[in-house]
Amino acid sequence: SNKVFISMIPAKTFTTPLNAAFVRISMKNEDVPFTQLEVGAVTTKYMSHKNSIRKDTIPIITGDLIGVGEIARDRLSFLTVPAVLSKNLFNKDTIILERYVTITGALTANAAYSASDFIAISPGQAYSVNHLWSGACYDSNKVFISMIPAKTFTTPLNAAFVRISMKNED
Repeated sequence: SNKVFISMIPAKTFTTPLNAAFVRISMKNEDVPFTQLEVGAVTTKYMSHKNSIRKDTIPIITGDLIGVGEIARDRLSFLTVPAVLSKNLFNKDTIILERYVTITGALTANAAYSASDFIAISPGQAYSVNHLWSGACYDSNKVFISMIPAKTFTTPLNAAFVRISMKNED
């Protein structure tokens, strides 16, 4: 925590030493606008840095938590913080490594690909995927319905989930 040098980073993916509190990285000037440092062993497509609040982390303050006469409820309206949910439904933290979605909707072993977990969707809705090699739609019981035909598609009316697979290098 006193910003004393500990060690070099040996690769693009690394585990910080237990006594590390800060990381400093260097890159070419032309790479600065697109550099991304993220937690996890899987790199994702570049996303500009921003702070956001997840809706599930905002506590709900109920009347029983406020002592009588402490704060008038009409004075609490300023505490409302709107949560902005990401448009990205794909969670890189729940991928299944070395699996591929087959034409039957089943997963099969394939070292070159990874598959998403089941992603909840709305039936009859249009969706787009930027890195799709194969994908499938499933009903509310996670029973296969049909393949995803293209990177932009409309889910069947009985669909509740999709699962996609992508090349590991994507």
